[in-house]
Amino acid sequence: MNKSAGLVLVNGPPDSVQGPRARALFGASAQIVYKEKGRIGSAREIWNALRELKSEWVYCIDMGFPASLLAALRKRVSPAIKLVYEIGDPARPLLANQRRSALEVMFAHQVDRRLPVVADQLVFRGSFLADYFAKITARQQLPAWMWLPDGVDCDLFRPQRDDAAVAELQRAHDLEGRFVVGLVGNIHYNPHHNL
Repeated sequence: MNKSAGLVLVNGPPDSVQGPRARALFGASAQIVYKEKGRIGSAREIWNALRELKSEWVYCIDMGFPASLLAALRKRVSPAIKLVYEIGDPARPLLANQRRSALEVMFAHQVDRRLPVVADQLVFRGSFLADYFAKITARQQLPAWMWLPDGVDCDLFRPQRDDAAVAELQRAHDLEGRFVVGLVGNIHYNPHHNL
């Protein structure tokens, strides 16, 4: 895949979890379009980028709406375009765990079942995802896939056990001398739950 000839669709704004990943993978060598105005508000900008596509491939980071559906539609119109979906979370379990409506969960399940088989290649960020998608796409065969795990910049994120600020946090929360494990997923505003 020629890095300089593509369009990257990001399911989130530039400062979302997916934004830095897109820039790290593709930099300035590909056109990157972000979902900055919500699902409906971003649809026109994403579709315009897909419609004006002069490149040979589209890379979608996460199968969010509307980018993944519009990319599948663009591929159907122009089968020569190579489509790659990068998937970190299956949509149905994610929305079900967020206690979204039954209609949203059902729609997400259909996205999980139908979109991966439309792609020319899949990139999974979790080692279990190939098995998950192979089970739910039953009679259809998944395209070629690879595992590209999430990662961190080790210069920015490193153990800070001996840092004075960490010691102060431990004191403030009565955690001195205790084994503490922290886990961070996504830290961004969720308008659906106002969190």
